[in-house]
Amino acid sequence: MDKIILDDSLFIGEGGSRKCYIHPYEKDLCIKVTKKKSDKRSVRREVGYFKRLTKRGKSFDMISKYIGKVQTNHGEGEIYELVRDYDGHISKDLKHYLNLRDEELNKKIMKLVEELRQYLIKEDILFSDL
Repeated sequence: MDKIILDDSLFIGEGGSRKCYIHPYEKDLCIKVTKKKSDKRSVRREVGYFKRLTKRGKSFDMISKYIGKVQTNHGEGEIYELVRDYDGHISKDLKHYLNLRDEELNKKIMKLVEELRQYLIKEDILFSDL
């Protein structure tokens, strides 16, 4: 398979250890690329966990599904489903929505967070980074 070229037009954002890009050929997928070699261990652990969840037939109704690995111009990346809002825009982090200071929206968010908590309990899914 050819190397996927990721450029700034595909950049979504970054966390502590990875940068996230829209997949250039599949708009409902994203590619996460590790920023530092020292963070690869935690990524391997996460990928292993997602593979075990898949093997055990866990539901991915409320979390992004891990798709696989890919080579990019920024190194090896992991492909995941891309989370979008109801209107098709790429979802922002939870902090963004809570900072809108919209009381009705915050109530809806808290209801959805509780639904997520119940889902994680039901599916026996652990997480360390919301």
